[in-house]
Amino acid sequence: MIKFFRKIRQNLLSEGKTGKYIKYAIGEIILVVIGILIALQINNWNENHKNKSILSNYTESLIQDLKQDTTTLNIVTKHIVNDNTHLANLTERLSSKNATIDSLKKIVRYDLSADFKTYRPPNDKTLLAMQANGIMELFDEQTYSLIMDLQTAQGVAKSIITTNNAAFVTQFSNLISKYTINETNTIKGPLLDKYWENIDENDLFATVEGVMSMKKEMNRNNGTSYNMLLTLTETLLDRLIKIHKK
Repeated sequence: MIKFFRKIRQNLLSEGKTGKYIKYAIGEIILVVIGILIALQINNWNENHKNKSILSNYTESLIQDLKQDTTTLNIVTKHIVNDNTHLANLTERLSSKNATIDSLKKIVRYDLSADFKTYRPPNDKTLLAMQANGIMELFDEQTYSLIMDLQTAQGVAKSIITTNNAAFVTQFSNLISKYTINETNTIKGPLLDKYWENIDENDLFATVEGVMSMKKEMNRNNGTSYNMLLTLTETLLDRLIKIHKK
């Protein structure tokens, strides 16, 4: 094809048709430019189609991760609500005008629990892979912003929750180092009953008060953090499902 066009130009020059030669050359240049632009457009279309396919696959995987996170967060927040209810009942019993030191002993021995939910890291394998492969930039600005907000909140929540949990463990460890509560008893029977008859009641009260106050504070802070994560996770999940259907 190139030889064909070159031959035409040579014939025009040899015939002295300079004007036609110039017009033809300009036309040929225009055709070449158009061809290049078309090729670039096709290449861009192919690249966009490829990126759209990659983003779609990652989005589907991310949706599944967020659904799992939502399930986990709902379980954890429900556990905290139930634990707060149990803690409120214990507080009400101990605050009653009929409460005695025996009431406190029974609660410590049989009803006080160290149970709490440790921080569960989010399912972030897909997000980390997207960041490593530069896929994140393919999202629209709103979706990208929601992802960044969630990741920031996850980092903050992890710090708050692990700090609160560690403080509670320290407080509860202090309790069980001095008093054999039901969860840690090895020896049972009359000897254990005798032990509880002779404990330092004022110290027991102060220690239990510290544990219950610490757990109440832990649940309040952790509950706020988990609810924030749940809201942000659900918001991002709804957004991804919406754009994935397009």
